[in-house]
Amino acid sequence: NMPIYFALIENRLRAGDKIKAQAYASQMVVQFGKEGVLQNISLFTDNRASAPISRKVVEPFIRDFIENM
Repeated sequence: NMPIYFALIENRLRAGDKIKAQAYASQMVVQFGKEGVLQNISLFTDNRASAPISRKVVEPFIRDFIENM
């Protein structure tokens, strides 16, 4: 489930565990594809209808991760 990956990534980044955040990002990209992840960042971050996930924290990390794959 993509929102769970975003939440796990944010949690690991806030904890300073970039290695685990990269592992979750990798799993998410394998499961949903690069475009699928990029298209859904705005849907699942800073969205009051879903779990609170900070776009400011997650989006730059995800974009950088995908760019450097």
